[in-house]
Amino acid sequence: STLIDEPVAPFKDSDLKAYEIIKRRVKIHPIDFTAVFCTAFNAVKGVVRAFYEEGFVIGKDMSICSFGEPLNARLSVPSITVVDQPDPTDAIRKVVDHVQGENHTPKLFRTTVNRLQIGESTGPAPHSQTEGIAS
Repeated sequence: STLIDEPVAPFKDSDLKAYEIIKRRVKIHPIDFTAVFCTAFNAVKGVVRAFYEEGFVIGKDMSICSFGEPLNARLSVPSITVVDQPDPTDAIRKVVDHVQGENHTPKLFRTTVNRLQIGESTGPAPHSQTEGIAS
């Protein structure tokens, strides 16, 4: 696996940064991976666009998924596979109550389990890095 860790500067567009990172990576290195997981949903647009311009078919040659924004993910073309994060309000309330001594919440508690929303942006990995990639 490859970690591309290039933080976005405050008040800059993560979708444009993701686009630039993928375009630069494609020019410098052959693509040796078949999936991308974006930690921020906004970056997905840039990643999808960059791979599309390079001839990749999203969901076939390259799988893309992210955290959160299930409605935007469903409305994207192709629809994006996302891990839907639960509303953190209840967990935050439990922590605050515990810190303030108002509630005897155990020191370890679990929040709602995340749900996986499968979109068209993911599919089986090709058998080799170049199999199926459009020319």
